Amino acid sequence: MLKIFALYRFVTASLFSMLFYLRFGPSLLGAYDAALYQFASAAYLAISLIAGPIAFRQRLGYARLAQIFIFTDIVLVTLMMHASGGVGSGIGILLAISIAAGGLLVGGRCAILFAALASLAILAEELYAIQTRAFETTTLTYAGMLGVAFFSIAFLSVILAQRAEQAAILAQRHEQTIARLESLNRYIIQHLQSGIMIVDDRQATQLSNQSALRLLGLERQPQALAEISPQLQQAFEMWRERREQDFAIVSLPDRSEIQVQFSRWPWKKKL
Repeated sequence: MLKIFALYRFVTASLFSMLFYLRFGPSLLGAYDAALYQFASAAYLAISLIAGPIAFRQRLGYARLAQIFIFTDIVLVTLMMHASGGVGSGIGILLAISIAAGGLLVGGRCAILFAALASLAILAEELYAIQTRAFETTTLTYAGMLGVAFFSIAFLSVILAQRAEQAAILAQRHEQTIARLESLNRYIIQHLQSGIMIVDDRQATQLSNQSALRLLGLERQPQALAEISPQLQQAFEMWRERREQDFAIVSLPDRSEIQVQFSRWPWKKKL
């Protein structure tokens, strides 16, 4: 998720710079203070270029890097918003994505802190614009609504992050339980008195317990039935064609004989 957020920041920063310099048509970008906008957009792009490889190579801690990303978003997006005419330019709404990312990436109190910082930055910008009479019209009410939206998004993202974390913990516990059950099954199979060997459709051996190796006179698990006895391979093929013939007496290379019974593995469609 951190890599995706880093990629999003790079694309957004590139678009801010491209749209300002290319000027496809009438634009609010940098309409109030072009110099401030150029500085903020260039800094945003430079930081995104530097932070991108760091995120992909994990040179810094996950939480620390996410906090740096979101803090720089709050500062630089607020500057570009002011340079473009304040809250009315619509750039401030992009902070909602950063706040949501903060809740998902960091979570907890940090997400609420970033929502508070973003709300204070928006309100401070509007109060500064009112005090200096920078714009003809100010939208303090809209700035307050953005602050409420930031807090709402932060709370929702924290809840989603907690649920995702709980789901991950539950999945890890299930994985551990399955691993323990598999280990227990292998232990039981290995200590059975009867020789058991599991093979697949290609006659490749998947599992052999110690009793089977002892009966076959082998020191290690064979790769296929053909390594044990051609008669065993033939008996297996006959059983696959006619399931009722599940019993056979097979001669081994040392001229001893073993009794073999074939059966299908319960949860496999074919063997």
